Amino acid sequence: MITTLEERKINLLSQIEKLKREIDRLRRLEYRELALCNLTGSVQYLVHDRLWENSVN
Repeated sequence: MITTLEERKINLLSQIEKLKREIDRLRRLEYRELALCNLTGSVQYLVHDRLWENSVN
């Protein structure tokens, strides 16, 4: 029983860390998009950048 609880705890902590990394990645992407919009005032660059990033991942 204790082993099962410990494994569950480790699994949940791992999931939390993965979610934190995903949130950070999304925040960076959002900040980058806002910066691009403010810099260029154009959606064209934003779409191109997103397509490029998706092709890299």
